[in-house]
Amino acid sequence: MKYLNNYHKIFFFILSLVLILISIYGGARHDYYLYTITWENLNNGEKNIPYNSYGPIHLLLYLIHKLNLLAPKLLFGILFILLSYYIFKKILKKEKSILIFFFYLTIHFNFLIISFVYFYGVNDFLV
Repeated sequence: MKYLNNYHKIFFFILSLVLILISIYGGARHDYYLYTITWENLNNGEKNIPYNSYGPIHLLLYLIHKLNLLAPKLLFGILFILLSYYIFKKILKKEKSILIFFFYLTIHFNFLIISFVYFYGVNDFLV
């Protein structure tokens, strides 16, 4: 089973790359569009910031938003990939193929994760 671990890692990174591409394709939609309004107003120094119900750490993301419109969204996706990779490595150590199968089903092929984390860029998964 250990010889398959390298193939699983390659497959994991290919699927992760596809998720990042979905994130770029999704653009600014849903809640992420409201995030950008908040960050743009904060960046312009406005006193009344609409949609400012996300908390102080969320407001710090305006610094990354200055670099690119989708930079915080990509950060959300990359953080989710790093978190799932940590879990993935733990599963690989157990050497049970059924666990790897369920991991792929619940993370990379899960419609809710693909749509909310990557396509829409909702940051609630960080909570």
